[in-house]
Amino acid sequence: MRVFPAINFKAVQWGPTAQVHGIRAFAAGLVWAVILLLNGGSGSPWWAMPLAFPFVYLFGLPIYLSMAKVVAVFAGEEMGKTIVGLLTIVFLVGIVVGDPLVHMLHQKRPDLVPVEKFNIVNFVLVMFVYDPARAVAA
Repeated sequence: MRVFPAINFKAVQWGPTAQVHGIRAFAAGLVWAVILLLNGGSGSPWWAMPLAFPFVYLFGLPIYLSMAKVVAVFAGEEMGKTIVGLLTIVFLVGIVVGDPLVHMLHQKRPDLVPVEKFNIVNFVLVMFVYDPARAVAA
């Protein structure tokens, strides 16, 4: 059963990958902070969202992906894909709202977002930055 695609981990550039995810999570935190602030902001830590999102993304995503893999194994192939897909959508909505900000940053300062192309909306939960020389060889 294959719920997750095969990844060439030898070709992944981990520093730039972490940088893209950190910027993406920070931008999502900014958007959610504005949303919470516009909804009144009282009683909610809107001011902490830009810092909390990268932390939650950094530690929550590996835990989520590990649990999703376990669910997929125990639920069977088709049901596992459905459950993992639905749970991924929930996690994805929290992050994808920051993509337009990252897209604008990538247009102005491509050195800060080390990918060849960053779309205005990226419906992927995990992006890997590959070393072109090693990705082709593998």
